[in-house]
Amino acid sequence: MPSPSQAQSDTQSGPCHISRLPNELLAEIVETAAAWPDNADRYVFHDLYTDRWAMTLVCRRFHLLAMPALYSTIILGDIIEPPFPELLHGAIHTSVHRKAMLLLHRSVKKKRSLGLMCTELVFDLRTSAVDIGSMLLDVAADLVSWFKNARSLRIREVPGCCRPSAYSSCLSAACTKMPRLERLALDEMPGEAVLTTLRDSISSSIRELKLTGLSKSGSDGAARWNRLRVKAPLPIRRGPFTELWIRDFQDWPDSFRQLMSWPEKLERFTLFGISRYGYHHLDLQSVWGCLVPHALSLESIRIGSISNQYASLSRVLAAVDFNPFQRLTFLSLSYWATGSGEGETNLLAPNLQTFEWTFDAQDQRQLYLDDFQQQEEDFLRKLAKAAIARKVPLRKILITKFDPEVSTRRSIERAANPALMAGLEIPLEYPWDRMGRVAGELLPLGIQLLYNKPTITKEEFDAARC
Repeated sequence: MPSPSQAQSDTQSGPCHISRLPNELLAEIVETAAAWPDNADRYVFHDLYTDRWAMTLVCRRFHLLAMPALYSTIILGDIIEPPFPELLHGAIHTSVHRKAMLLLHRSVKKKRSLGLMCTELVFDLRTSAVDIGSMLLDVAADLVSWFKNARSLRIREVPGCCRPSAYSSCLSAACTKMPRLERLALDEMPGEAVLTTLRDSISSSIRELKLTGLSKSGSDGAARWNRLRVKAPLPIRRGPFTELWIRDFQDWPDSFRQLMSWPEKLERFTLFGISRYGYHHLDLQSVWGCLVPHALSLESIRIGSISNQYASLSRVLAAVDFNPFQRLTFLSLSYWATGSGEGETNLLAPNLQTFEWTFDAQDQRQLYLDDFQQQEEDFLRKLAKAAIARKVPLRKILITKFDPEVSTRRSIERAANPALMAGLEIPLEYPWDRMGRVAGELLPLGIQLLYNKPTITKEEFDAARC
């Protein structure tokens, strides 16, 4: 017969039923099973919560472990879709959202521990009825007081879906009643009243602020932030956040400068371009000028497609200089914002480790096969050699989002004006061959050049350049 110690060893090393696992290990399994994908915003409510809800029904022990996962992220609004959304339209659809919010309000009020499980809260107010949107915000303003452990809040709204006063009340309540709030994301803020509320009520715990869709309101857009400064008692309270993320900024440059002067210290900054092609009030030089006051604290900068010029024709780098940015280790700039002319050495901050050159098309402009040719190749080569000469610790260059059309800008211009193109033909080369050649030259120098896989074959390229 086996000794007791042998029997115990066999039991420990053999198969074990899941119910015998300790709570610490079982909680990790439940958390992994309940994890959402990175593109969770694209999923409907039913898909997101089905697995989490099912785990709460397995047994009492699973119920206790899965409830925090179920309530950790709460999304209310148009992202909430029932299993059969095609059956719901207009008022019926809106009533489902209203009922969901009221049920949640009743649940957390009755059992406060449920509200304390929430760490991420999203209000999606994309509804066509102003009264309904305002009513949902009024309920939300009371709801936030029950989510004292929430660290992230996002309010998604389309202009005209609610009264600005309701938006301001909800925002003020969130900033004052959610003491652990660290991340605040606001979409399509409706008017000056909300900006005033944000300036006056922003919590000292906020570390990350995301603003989407700041648009100018008529002819007075340029003076909006100035008016807020006049109304505020001096000195103006500086923003506590260290990370600022802006997308689709369509307000005036003066508003942008005032916004950038608000935070006391920025460590990470992101500015994505507008969502439509056309004239943009900002360019790399103006944005850089607003970043200079934060040069001693910024560690990461990302600037998207904010210029409406062709990159090959613009020479904007001569007016910027990142040398004062002593702590900057990551710099991401759009090809459309930098151009590929002279001045690449001005991008080299003293401690820059990674430079990303992104061929983004946030403003829906077209990217062509000949947008990466000899000039772009030389730009990267000179940037790397300058980094070595200056002893900048640049170790990685990234080329991202290079996904061109199966055509060339030259072929389109030739079709529009053949006489203009006569005598100006320069041999074209497969872009990824150029990238590979530069990567081979830089690797012995200790610099990696990484780029996305080809999206167009050489055969397609040969056909397009004819």
